[in-house]
Amino acid sequence: MGYYCFRVFPKNHPFYETNGNGLNFAEAKTNVARREGVSESNVQYLREIKEEKSSSNSSFNVGDVGSAGGLVILLGGAWLLVSFMPWVLMLVGGTAGAWVSEKISGQSLEDLTDNEGSTKKIAFILASSVILGGVGFVQGTQWQKELNNPEQPQVENVQPQKNN
Repeated sequence: MGYYCFRVFPKNHPFYETNGNGLNFAEAKTNVARREGVSESNVQYLREIKEEKSSSNSSFNVGDVGSAGGLVILLGGAWLLVSFMPWVLMLVGGTAGAWVSEKISGQSLEDLTDNEGSTKKIAFILASSVILGGVGFVQGTQWQKELNNPEQPQVENVQPQKNN
């Protein structure tokens, strides 16, 4: 249940602010109008009131859990991307190939499967999807190897030249 702040405009009296509660602001507005004896058109929603609910002496806040959870999800997603980069790029390449070839042919794969004489367009869509998926897999494998084994700069031993 939420707590909301409203401005009430009673007839022949100056406006004032009051609080109300409800499952959402519309229900809270109805509750305030009934309680104050005015119509809902004389009640204006201002804002939601955030209450600090603390039942313990801990300084841990629910907002901290959301931030930490988001960070864990972000780092986990980055780890999955790096660990499975060839497969992710194969999926992205295949999807992009199918999407582009559907746009070029002017029909979707679902529409083409219903038609009898559209085998060339279906073959074009599937071939472009497979080709771009393969390119994505190969590129992802190369990038994954580069990330796992960064090249160390080569240091050359330079010998002084002997004069005859």
